[in-house]
This record gives sequence, structure tokens and C-alpha cells, in this order.
Amino acid sequence: MNLLRNLFAKKAKSIPTATPKHIPELPPEDFNAAGVLLDLAERRDVDLVLRGLDAHLERVQEQDREPEALRLLSWAEEELNLAQSPQPAHYALLGNICQRLEPTQNADALQRALGFYGVALTGYQEARELEGTAVVLNNMGLALLALARTDARQYAETIPLLEEALHFYENGEDWLRRADICLSLGEAYAGLEEPGFDHYELGREFLERSRALYERCDDEYGQAMAQGQLGDVHVELAVKDGQMSLEKAVRHYRNALALFVDLGEPLVLARYQERLANAYGGLGEEEHLRKSLRAAQRAVELYEKHEQQASLARAGLGLARIHLALVGFGAEDELLPGFEQLRRTLGLFRDIKDRSGRAACLLQLAQIYQYGESDRQDADLRQAFDCLTEALAIYRLQGQDEAAALVQHQLHALEQPDAYTG
Repeated sequence: MNLLRNLFAKKAKSIPTATPKHIPELPPEDFNAAGVLLDLAERRDVDLVLRGLDAHLERVQEQDREPEALRLLSWAEEELNLAQSPQPAHYALLGNICQRLEPTQNADALQRALGFYGVALTGYQEARELEGTAVVLNNMGLALLALARTDARQYAETIPLLEEALHFYENGEDWLRRADICLSLGEAYAGLEEPGFDHYELGREFLERSRALYERCDDEYGQAMAQGQLGDVHVELAVKDGQMSLEKAVRHYRNALALFVDLGEPLVLARYQERLANAYGGLGEEEHLRKSLRAAQRAVELYEKHEQQASLARAGLGLARIHLALVGFGAEDELLPGFEQLRRTLGLFRDIKDRSGRAACLLQLAQIYQYGESDRQDADLRQAFDCLTEALAIYRLQGQDEAAALVQHQLHALEQPDAYTG
């Protein structure tokens, strides 16, 4: 659910000091990252260094100058540690830059950023600086959201920080900042590992607020994000509400896709085509499966075009399953495309060394080999037996006892005299 925030994460807000130094804006074609970083290093001014990094960080990254930026960041940290009364804004900038400097937002960098934010927060709270406090709380929330993608326990830590930041912005007219925080809260509530559906409902409410605020700001990018995440939440709510929620998910995904087309992000388009296909597939009728098939085919085409092998394998398996689901509605002409798609996907999972994906493909292939009564030849049954045997070995190797038991049951049924005569 949270995969798209990595692609579309908005820059954490910076906090100005009382007397900011002028940072010249250079046109992109005139920007020389090495020269700018060398100039900042020679100035030996903490405020100027931090503001220069903050202003130019994205272009520094584009020109592969992260090592020099990291050295400057370490120098600034050492200078602040030696200073008698460092400004909280400098620690806020230090955290902001650290958080943005790591493209993958790894856990170590995020924890380091949180440490800097903690120092800044204490300083702002002691000075009763409400805006600085709100900005730092929001930035801390964004860092924890990134950590939560690999440790869901962090969602619970994120929520009080973001809610306190939102309380400050509720009293002003910074609609866009309010929309951003509501979007983050929607993600955080939806990500909570709690029983029941109340947290999804809370997530939905915040996402609806963010969508309306982005619309008020005429921010298509934000609207697309909110629409996509609303689709994700309604998919979760479908466990309780059934078809009604799935139909809402379909509408939100289609709205998100319409906006993302104009934004020109093919991988995001692919991901939402895949999610749209899954939502249509959950509706279960042949008409919806046909729409699911078209969406899945578009996702596969985009992933293949942009050489996203892992995503292509996952989407390819989903596409094959849709072909087979249509066979269940009497569309036997979908059997061969489903079989060919599975064979291609099996090879992809092998190439990326994904054993679980390979096992899932093998189970689907075994189903095809067993298809039909009069056409079940001994050779096909042997192929089905081999597919199930390999899948069983994978599940046992990975310690997936429940999946292994289900495959063992299928093998036992296949070994009965009326199923196999070879």
C-alpha cells in the first residue's frame, strides 16, 4: 500500500533562521555540483553550508556528488556539537538533509535524521516556537512513515506526531501543508496492525480530507496520491463491506490513473493498473474479469518496457490467473494465453531467484495440466505431478508448512488410480 510514497515523497519542509544568508539560484543548465560543494566547503560557515545543501540537494544527487555532500554534512554536525548555543533550525536542517540525502531512505539514515530532529524539537519547544515545532513534528512523522514500511510498529509512533503538527496548521491557511499531513495520517492509520476495521475508516477519513484540500489547492499530484491511497483502503474495507467497497476502490483507482497519465509517471501508472486489475478481479463477474484482464495487460506492458523484472513477474502471475478465471466462465480460448503467460513468468521468477513466486506459478501450471476430463492424458498428469512435487519442495525448504500440506493433499489426490494410470 505504501509502495508509491517512495516515488512521490514530498520534500520535508525546511525552517528558516532569523537571518538567513542568500543562496543564489542557478539555472539547471549552469549548475555545477562539484563547484558549488567546493565553494560551500571553503566558506566554512555552518549556516551557509546547511542552507546550500538544502537548496541544491536534488541537483547534487543528480550529478552523483553525494560523497562530498555527506562530508560537508558531517563537518556541519561536528561544528554544531562544538557550538555553545546552536540554533534548533540548524539541527532541523541537518535532519532534513540527512533524510533526503539517502535515496533509499535506509533505516540508519532515518534514525540519524530522527536524532537531529529530536534536538531541534527540544530547542523549539523551549523557545515556544510553534511553527518550528510543527514543522519538525511533521518531518519526524515522515521519517517514521518511511521506517514503518519495513517495521509496521512505527505507524503507531507516527500518528501522535502528525496529529500535533496538524493541530497547528488547522488554525492557518496553509491548505497544502494540511493536505500533506492528512495524507500521511491516512497512510499511518491504514497501516496500523490492529484487529477490526476502525483504523481503516480513520485512514479513509483523513485521505478524503487530503483529497478535498488538494483539490482546493489545484494540486493534481496530491489528488492523484489521495485517490490511489483511497483505492487501497477500500480494498481493505471490502473484507467487511464486500462489493460496495470494491466498486469504490475501482472508481478511486480510475481517478488516480486519469491524473497520473498527465503527470507522466509510467511506473506509477503500471502499479495502479495492477491494483485496478486486482479490484476488478475481486468483483468476480465475467464483465469485470475482462476489464481486469485489460488493466493487467497494460501493467505488464509498462513493467516490461521499463525492465522492472520483479514487478513484471508479480503482474505476470496476476495476468495468468485472470486468464484462468475466465476459463471458469467457459472462455476456453483463454487457457493457452494463460499457460504461455505462466511459462514466461516462471522463467522471470527463476531469474530473480524468487522461490515463492516460482512455487505459485507451478501450482497454476499444475491446475492447467489437470484441466478437463476427457483430455487428461498421462503425459499431462505427469507434468502436473512434477509441478506439484517441485512446489512442495520449495514450501518445505522455506518452512511454509501450511502451504506444503495443501500441496501434499493435491499430490495425494493426483496419485489415486482414477487420476493417474501411467
